[in-house]
Amino acid sequence: MVGEGIPRQRDGRQLWYTHASEVWYYRRKLDRLQEQAPSLEKEKARKLAIEIKIAEIDLAKAQRDAISVDDAVAQLENVLERLRAPIKNLPARAPRFTKLKTMEARKRLEELADDLLGQLQLVADALDHVA
Repeated sequence: MVGEGIPRQRDGRQLWYTHASEVWYYRRKLDRLQEQAPSLEKEKARKLAIEIKIAEIDLAKAQRDAISVDDAVAQLENVLERLRAPIKNLPARAPRFTKLKTMEARKRLEELADDLLGQLQLVADALDHVA
């Protein structure tokens, strides 16, 4: 601190720190802390930018331009569930739609239904990882 200019008082051969030395020390310490601290203006600008982003998201939701991930997952799960039942019932309706023998048609459609349900399950599993 001596090299930085702290005031001292000489008394013969002795150098003493005085009240002015204490004031100098604490002012220097305060100046350094203020240099390190982020400015209030910068923090206010950062906060305002975050608030603007949040407002933009809320506006997009209000205008239906955006939905939350949870809402999207719920809607897609609803669609997948609606597809599941007709696919599952497809083999029972096979004889009406094919010229194949009943058991042969049912077997082929069961394989198709199982394959489609497997694909739907993969989509549902992927949705679980998103949410």
